[in-house]
Amino acid sequence: MNELRPCPLCPIDEANPPQLFSISGLGFMSYVQCPICILETKRYGTRAEAVAAWNHRPVEDALVKAIDDYRWAATFSPSCQKGVVENCRCLKCASERLDAALKMAKEGR
Repeated sequence: MNELRPCPLCPIDEANPPQLFSISGLGFMSYVQCPICILETKRYGTRAEAVAAWNHRPVEDALVKAIDDYRWAATFSPSCQKGVVENCRCLKCASERLDAALKMAKEGR
């Protein structure tokens, strides 16, 4: 099973990690909950769906990728390949992706 990411609202607390719960009754349901702030996912039909929902962080993931691309570009400073490769990693293109990711974060998406 996939590892659960830390709660997006709480400081990382190794002693109180998010918990995966499964309930059977009228139907099998699973959800993930933070034991500190009680943030939880909705109920899902499988454990894998609940874990995927908890771990889904599009803004955080976009920022991390954009920062990694920017650091790579700043280190190696390749020439622009925008028309040649799908994801050019030159400093200008990496900077554009970083700006887009920061805009998503500011808009709360």
